[in-house]
Amino acid sequence: MATNGSPQAIAAWMLGELERRGRLYSAAAADEVDRMHGAPHVGYDDEGVPFLRPAVVEAFQELSGGDIVWSMSGRYWRRREPSDKPGRQQK
Repeated sequence: MATNGSPQAIAAWMLGELERRGRLYSAAAADEVDRMHGAPHVGYDDEGVPFLRPAVVEAFQELSGGDIVWSMSGRYWRRREPSDKPGRQQK
């Protein structure tokens, strides 16, 4: 990943990965961002699972608009499908 480390650049990388792979798992994205940019953009929950900090997620949501949804059960982002309910979060 070649980014300048800003939340907006990381969000652009995330969108590219989602397009390339069809979905983007949160933990995999957080692992890669942590490897490349470290603590300012990634945190860890009580179980040691990495997560993207709010500034990165907000930049990703802004960049992706309403075209990308969050699968709560799978913990990944994907393109909106015709059968999706309104809103960003899907089951």
